[in-house]
Amino acid sequence: MHYKEPQVKDNHATCQKNSFFILLQNEATFLKPRLKSGAGCGRMRGMEITLNAPLDMHLHLRDGYMLNLTAPLSADFAGAVIMPNLVPPVTTPEMMQAYAGRITQAMDGAAFTPYMTLFFTARGEKELLAARETPGFFGFKLYPAGITTNSEGGVSDIDQADKTLRIMEELGIPLLVHGESHGFVMDRE
Repeated sequence: MHYKEPQVKDNHATCQKNSFFILLQNEATFLKPRLKSGAGCGRMRGMEITLNAPLDMHLHLRDGYMLNLTAPLSADFAGAVIMPNLVPPVTTPEMMQAYAGRITQAMDGAAFTPYMTLFFTARGEKELLAARETPGFFGFKLYPAGITTNSEGGVSDIDQADKTLRIMEELGIPLLVHGESHGFVMDRE
């Protein structure tokens, strides 16, 4: 991906910025303005930062037709943390590995690493250790029950999750939390 912001010049009254435009390429490049000394708003010059291996930290690829449609659009990234709220949710290491295989196939040879998550449910130390040792496993994603798409099997009582959370902490397993409350999500946007 290539993001570029054109130079901005002082017109002695106001500084006007042009909007960003996007060009898809094999690497992500951001061109940001930098203030050059001078009167008023001054003169803006660009500074370029290149991200050779950008990582998407929250990606919904879904499954089936949607997976095959969305996966190639993410192929410019080096990898992504994949969300597990499918139907049914990805809850076991076996389901996770099968989903990772479908993602890799949908990427059609792109150098993309899926960092896989499992849908959080109460479980014991043996299950948590098995998940942690599974290749490609990144962490558990906790969804409040019914708060977002395909989250009906999420946590409805955080006290019931306490034992699992304590074991996860002891084992050094990451917890990713869906931070949303009831209400219309666009009210917060």
